[in-house]
Amino acid sequence: MLIKTVKIEGEKLRRIFPAILLIVMFGLMLSQTFLAKSSLPGDLNDDGVVDLKDLSILAQAYGSTPTSPNWNEKADLAEPLGLISLTDLVTLSYYYSQH
Repeated sequence: MLIKTVKIEGEKLRRIFPAILLIVMFGLMLSQTFLAKSSLPGDLNDDGVVDLKDLSILAQAYGSTPTSPNWNEKADLAEPLGLISLTDLVTLSYYYSQH
């Protein structure tokens, strides 16, 4: 990949600065949207809200360990890690209906 550095000064910089600022601000807003969706504890299907769909995913994995066929790493929300248990259900219920 070839990267070229261009020096922009004076009037040219003043003309393009608003566009650069807009691009940077849009990028920040977009990244915050994706981070918010993926960082909500209990949002097991990554749709931005903890709801019945997430509870269903946890229920299917309940009681499982990493060697179980129904293991779902995303459902392992709380200690003890490596076991989908009541503490994971309590954690999901705490965040239920949040987005």
